[in-house]
Amino acid sequence: MAGGAGMLLVNTDNIGEELLADPHILPATSLGARAAGAIKKYASAVKTPTASITFGGTVYGNPAPVMASFSSRGPGSVGPDVIKPDVTAPGLGDLNYPSFAVLLNGTAPDAALTYKRTVKNVGTPRSTYVVQVMEPKGVAMTVEPRVLDFQKVGETLPYKVKFVALAKTSSATSSFGSLAWVSGKFSVRSPIAGFS
Repeated sequence: MAGGAGMLLVNTDNIGEELLADPHILPATSLGARAAGAIKKYASAVKTPTASITFGGTVYGNPAPVMASFSSRGPGSVGPDVIKPDVTAPGLGDLNYPSFAVLLNGTAPDAALTYKRTVKNVGTPRSTYVVQVMEPKGVAMTVEPRVLDFQKVGETLPYKVKFVALAKTSSATSSFGSLAWVSGKFSVRSPIAGFS
């Protein structure tokens, strides 16, 4: 209503460099305390400061991958033998978060989230991959298409995964599943965690 076109969500010194994948209505980006300090210094030194938010593509190496804010360095208190961290990856902010939050907290049975992804063929030309799904407890999953037919190496094909929250449980529980694309000896697996 005030005419803002975007937002910079900056950390204070006590939060440091931890970044959260928050949902926003306007185009927005999150910045750690070091970048926040530089931006505040720039904004106070320039008469009419300007900013732009540009997606520069996926970056490997420094700083990605980074520790997910919802993970921990471990070991886990429930199972000390489980190696931590359990989730370290870039690209955690590309979900439809308002729907995803409903799915995760189990407040609305039949709430759905559609997640769009692509797969790149790095195996052999003319290969066919079939999806194999193991659903987390309390979550129904459908994948379209269920078969990906690659004609050449380097080709990318899209698919959609629809998650539907089932009936709410009496207490908060987490469960795990997976989605795998399988072709002969090759298998590309993505772990999936659900919380209801």
